[in-house]
Amino acid sequence: MQLPVTPNCRREVILITDGEVYNTRETLQYVAKNHNDSRFYTFGIGRGASQALVKGLADITGGFSEIIAPGENIQEKVLRQFSRIIQPEVSNLKISVRNATIILPEKFGPLYEEDSLTILAEVSKIGNNAEITISAQTDGEIFIWECPVEYLGDDDKIPLLWAVDQINELEEKSYLDQHATKKLTAQILERAEEFNMLSHFSSLLAVENKKEEEKTESYPAFRIVPIMLHRARIAEGKDDSEDALMSSVHENQNSYMIYGSSVEAKSWYHEVLKTQDACGRFSAARIVADKLQLSQDCLQKYLVHNHENELENRNLAVLTAVTVRLLQTDPDAAPVAARALKKAQKWLDSLHDKESVFKKSRELLDKLKK
Repeated sequence: MQLPVTPNCRREVILITDGEVYNTRETLQYVAKNHNDSRFYTFGIGRGASQALVKGLADITGGFSEIIAPGENIQEKVLRQFSRIIQPEVSNLKISVRNATIILPEKFGPLYEEDSLTILAEVSKIGNNAEITISAQTDGEIFIWECPVEYLGDDDKIPLLWAVDQINELEEKSYLDQHATKKLTAQILERAEEFNMLSHFSSLLAVENKKEEEKTESYPAFRIVPIMLHRARIAEGKDDSEDALMSSVHENQNSYMIYGSSVEAKSWYHEVLKTQDACGRFSAARIVADKLQLSQDCLQKYLVHNHENELENRNLAVLTAVTVRLLQTDPDAAPVAARALKKAQKWLDSLHDKESVFKKSRELLDKLKK
């Protein structure tokens, strides 16, 4: 952008990206101040592309953005984008209104042949013979279109589209003007609350009320759900380096990625965590026995010793306490199991004989150490 532009020529910048970006705000601010009438035409490839960057760069420079989803035909969108690049620029787009009160957006998007430009505005009054006049300049000529206003009745979908447009515009401003973020955030929240919409600063909680006979009687079950992650910059000289994965926690068939380091997928504590139920109890007798270098039968003898009453619940409580102690004292397990430990501890604290359970678990571990 600092290079001089050849007289009577335009500079068009083509950006193709398929990855996440960590300095979107700074990049948009820099381009907004320094683009020198250069237009950005951007392609976001796949689900990992930063849409805030792809769309933002195009919007602030008068270019156009295209998102290409996995499996989508890329040729059509590339040809359409290059068609826009070679078209004469449409400038000085203006809209005036007669016999109507309409609050138009501060700026309009770019206008290209064979594309449509949708402008959402707030209309408070429409009089008889209302008319909208659109004027623009391209290739040295001025064009004027006069359009009658037609009332089509109430529609609850158009206001929602208008609210989305408003929120997107305010979010883009917050990216470009960090000093006004507080004020813009308040406006975004006002719009989001009015129309019950999601934004970067608002969220929604949906609660479904079911009849008593429709409710489930079972507890939630633990299940590992695989997710797709995008590879970060690969360390120099280390092709396909696992340490270059962006996510702090990543699971695949061969290893777990935890805080950037890999450990064996068969680690005992990962198997233990799979046995935790909705209440927080662990039922990992076999895994704990292996960890303590005991047979499962031998561990059971330790658990049931002198406690024949309420045998099953008592065993589960002591086993859970032992498991918690083992997880807490393992430096590799503790950070991974933090949430599960909190859940288990909460259940143990709810027991009426928790002191007895903790004492039994300590006795068991101390005896094994000897």
